[in-house]
Amino acid sequence: MAQDRVGEVTILALVFGLIGAKLFDTFENWDSFIENPASIFSVSGLTFYGGLICAALAIWWYARRHKIGFWHLNDAAAPALMLAYSVGRIGCQLPGTETGDS
Repeated sequence: MAQDRVGEVTILALVFGLIGAKLFDTFENWDSFIENPASIFSVSGLTFYGGLICAALAIWWYARRHKIGFWHLNDAAAPALMLAYSVGRIGCQLPGTETGDS
């Protein structure tokens, strides 16, 4: 059943979300990465939409593989996505890195 796979989906989203966020940040700041390739292992520098895109693709692939319906998955994920986005925006506001882009 789909509800028995919540833990697997959560771990999948976490891993691919962090990888995607770091990967997209590296692409955004390519010049800095070329100057210091070891910076890819730093904790700072994550991009929200990179994490969202990569995690969404990984979860979509997982759901198709396990025959979990698209609308069923969306209903389950929507509240968590709204919460994650709001926490990310607050995280940008607090240190003063908000650029006004939404």
